[in-house]
Amino acid sequence: MFLKKDSKSYYKTLGVSPEADAETIKKSFRKKAKEYHPDKNPGNKEAETKFKSLNEAYEVLSDPQKRSQYDSGFDQFNFRNFGHSAPGINFDIFDDFTSNFFRQGRSKRTQRRSFNLDNKIGFKISMKEVLTGTKIVADIERKIACDDCLGNGHVMDNTACPRCNGTGHINQRNFMFSITTSCDHCFGSGKNIIECKTCKGHAYKKVTEKLSINVPVGIKPLSSLKLTGKGNELYFDNNKAIGDAYIIVDYSTTYDGITLDNGNIYLTIKVPFPVVLAEEKIEVDILGCKKISLPLKKDNPSGYVYVVKNEGALSHCHAFIKVLIDLPENNINEEQYQKLLMTFKEIYGQNKIHYIPTTSDKS
Repeated sequence: MFLKKDSKSYYKTLGVSPEADAETIKKSFRKKAKEYHPDKNPGNKEAETKFKSLNEAYEVLSDPQKRSQYDSGFDQFNFRNFGHSAPGINFDIFDDFTSNFFRQGRSKRTQRRSFNLDNKIGFKISMKEVLTGTKIVADIERKIACDDCLGNGHVMDNTACPRCNGTGHINQRNFMFSITTSCDHCFGSGKNIIECKTCKGHAYKKVTEKLSINVPVGIKPLSSLKLTGKGNELYFDNNKAIGDAYIIVDYSTTYDGITLDNGNIYLTIKVPFPVVLAEEKIEVDILGCKKISLPLKKDNPSGYVYVVKNEGALSHCHAFIKVLIDLPENNINEEQYQKLLMTFKEIYGQNKIHYIPTTSDKS
């Protein structure tokens, strides 16, 4: 007895008809997977859910045996729900039957391993390395699918399947039910399934490679650097696919009083009053790897932000330098005080006082 599946069809998920051939299904999957891939939709939960649904649907429809079983309309979970709603059924016995039925044969074969094609690793760099550029050397672990078993961990020999006697299907009877399904040992092929001698049933091997990549100056935090062809390798429809490796570069955007934002540099410095008064040109040292020339203006108040164009982390970005004027301390001697007083009088005049009325004065 077969039960109809619900409206959430794998064919609808992939946007193909139930009569679609394997090539059509593959093309549609790749197109949609590219559209909803997490790398193209960062933080988009809806796209992530859609991507997982696409992978689930393709895993079934790309496998002839799984697709055949799916097309038959048999659904383990619908079957169990039907049993719980039928009157007069001993639920415990019914559950034991279904659970034992679906466990049979699983220990005799290796399940297909599934993993992402692309590899991603995080790497932390310093702000100084952002300003100068650097090279990252990292160890990346890759998973390489076995070529002899196409990443399944098992192969078929020329003998008949001992579970279904070469028929490719199994008949099970329990109470009033008669169920016919594809053999879970040979996947409906009728051939005996044995462990792959090359990979010993592991389906793939792990390989660690030391890779290097240049990090450009002024890179943004959480940027991805791509290493083509350095991801995992697995098989789809008997065709090997090779993924890429992505190094996610991150760093603290604030360090030692300096902030980086979209390539612009922000910092605050204190400059002695006489230096400002003399309108000297000072040199601002950025972490010992970049020097910015800054001509001071005595008319600018303390806290004024100087904008030095094209002196950011990138050539088209800028440096924003806030200058705080460091006034003389109170413990100066009388002679120093008199000299400073005379200097101020010469600059500003003795009687040049500008009165600015307050709101209460105006009333």
